Amino acid sequence: MSTKKFKYDFLHYNRHHVLRPGSGVILILCFLIKDVFLIGIVGASLLRGGGSESTELRNLIHPVFFFSSLPALAIFYALGMRQPSAGKLVRLIWKNGRYLILAAASLYVFLLSHIHRYDLSKFGILDGIVIGLNVLIVGYVFTSPFIKDLFSEFPEPDEADEEPQSGD
Repeated sequence: MSTKKFKYDFLHYNRHHVLRPGSGVILILCFLIKDVFLIGIVGASLLRGGGSESTELRNLIHPVFFFSSLPALAIFYALGMRQPSAGKLVRLIWKNGRYLILAAASLYVFLLSHIHRYDLSKFGILDGIVIGLNVLIVGYVFTSPFIKDLFSEFPEPDEADEEPQSGD
């Protein structure tokens, strides 16, 4: 029986006694990699001969936006590898998860602004909604104590995985 006291309800922890990401974090990451999903949806509708897709929705899909998805994809990778045997790279990605979310959201807004030549009159309603959601995500990620605790915890390496140190 562990004597570790939990800051949150014990159901928020996984078998390694670290916080598990809630559905909110998963939804945030899915939103940040929305371009991967959008290209699949719109691409599939174009292949089927559907001409009714929204022009504004199609304008949101631009190959350059995949660069803004890379930090969130890295977090998804680290989430899948979050176990005691994980390497240093996965631990580094997870430790900097909040900053990677900031990078993904900021890069998306920067790229969107660059595509529109920094002219606010060229932004559509959907552009404004997406920018607003990115701002809300960044605000939530940097003000939530749960998110801060989530990205500060990573399962400790197993003793069997650790190499004996010389000089002891």
